[in-house]
Amino acid sequence: MKPEKEKIKDHYLGHRKRVKSKFLKNSSNFADYELLELLLFSSHPRKDMKPLAKKLLTRFGSINAILRADTESLTSIPDVNQNVLVSLKLIKEIIHKSSQQKIIGKPLIASWKELCDYCQVIMSDLKEEQFRILFLNNKHFLITEELIKSGGIEDVEIDIKTIVKKSLNFFAKSIILLHNHPTWNCKPSQSDITNTKKISNALQVLQIEVYDHLIIGNNGGVFSFKSAGLL
Repeated sequence: MKPEKEKIKDHYLGHRKRVKSKFLKNSSNFADYELLELLLFSSHPRKDMKPLAKKLLTRFGSINAILRADTESLTSIPDVNQNVLVSLKLIKEIIHKSSQQKIIGKPLIASWKELCDYCQVIMSDLKEEQFRILFLNNKHFLITEELIKSGGIEDVEIDIKTIVKKSLNFFAKSIILLHNHPTWNCKPSQSDITNTKKISNALQVLQIEVYDHLIIGNNGGVFSFKSAGLL
């Protein structure tokens, strides 16, 4: 008879092989905990990962919330080690890069859905406000993206001179303003509206257009100044 340790090892290896085979045959039928379990196989080579997958879902509520969770929250759960963190952060970064690559080399005005998807990926899970700018050329292709300001939960104050200088340095013909609200509400505050008008007026003198200002809510909602008639 095999020693108990070998029996346990065979059980894990057999279970993992069956899960992988099932996934390759029909991944769409996988439950959330099964997807997480499969992802975490590499984190603990000889451990049953189903309990941890279910713990994570119970604690955070969804796969999306798990990927958005910070390191401190994740490591408060037993068995979440460095390998688990790497696996989760790796998936998040892959999603980030995939969304980013969908907008590179394309006119953003004609790729609006992809742009909104990218903004949601990079900004919807932030706990503090960030203000970013997409600088575009005369064909509305992305030149570069810049983080201009990062602050607390309250409104982020914007240095208009910095925006003007960067727009000129990048030879931008238009820009798209981005910032997030770390709440479910993505509607603009009065200061958001006022700052946007100031930026637009300053750049208009230089024949640089503020094409839109997008606000990303913590629930992934997107508010467009242009669609709302505020630009």
